[in-house]
Amino acid sequence: MLFLGGVSVFFLEKYKFDVLGIESALFILIPAIFLAIFYVRGRQIFE
Repeated sequence: MLFLGGVSVFFLEKYKFDVLGIESALFILIPAIFLAIFYVRGRQIFE
């Protein structure tokens, strides 16, 4: 979980000043957060 958060922050910082702008970074970051939440909940259910 912390690793996924670190990767998300890394990509957010990397692409913040890119040509595409902050909106593209949010389109990458928000689904990543939802995937991480569902992944953790799924592991808790199966354990």
